[in-house]
Amino acid sequence: MAAQREGQSIAFALSLVEGSAAADLLAAQTEYLHTREIETLSSYRTTQRQSNFALGRWVAKQSILTLLPDLDARDVEIASGVFGQPCVRGIPSPPALSLTHTNRGAIAIAAAPGHVIGIDLENLAVKHDETFLRSLTPHEHALLGGIGSPSSAHAGLVWSLKEALSKALRCGFTAPLPVFELKSFDAHETGGYRALFQNFAQYQGRAWQLGAGAFAIVLPKHTSLELSTTAMDAIARLCAG
Repeated sequence: MAAQREGQSIAFALSLVEGSAAADLLAAQTEYLHTREIETLSSYRTTQRQSNFALGRWVAKQSILTLLPDLDARDVEIASGVFGQPCVRGIPSPPALSLTHTNRGAIAIAAAPGHVIGIDLENLAVKHDETFLRSLTPHEHALLGGIGSPSSAHAGLVWSLKEALSKALRCGFTAPLPVFELKSFDAHETGGYRALFQNFAQYQGRAWQLGAGAFAIVLPKHTSLELSTTAMDAIARLCAG
């Protein structure tokens, strides 16, 4: 993936893993988990929670190791912050990190220290359409009306943008949804959509509908980032059903 800010290249790394890898990752947990992460994993009582934890920690460390290949994954701890945000420990200058899960796998993106980023992936096939449509503000209804009749898929993109923004802000959905309201939502020349936000003018969002999925990235307004077709195809597979 390529990213730039004010003419300078910014280091970003995106990694993903399909849910089918969970059993192998659980079996190999001592090869990539920190000792405290192993303790956390063992405290979970259901296979689903254990699988999600293993998938998320593995993919997060893959993205970090892409930026910092000399690290040992076992020396890096991905802890949970007070709002559930991922906190990278064990690195003097830790990269920014964002994670997202669906029922089919997990994605992580790491960015150079000092940068901010948030990602979200929604499987539109498994969420109720009404959830997305009810979350729209009147202004967002008008925005979607400008590109055609507001659909659950477009509403899902708006939802995903808001969740990605909440992750970039490192607060999650701990504030009312209207706080994350979109100011604009327009087709982007390279595909997908670009959004700006009413209350956070320093951020921009990019969103794509990928088959049955809605994928969004939020980053600083003056940072540009493009994903390869290969990356987009791999992300779409995580929402195949």
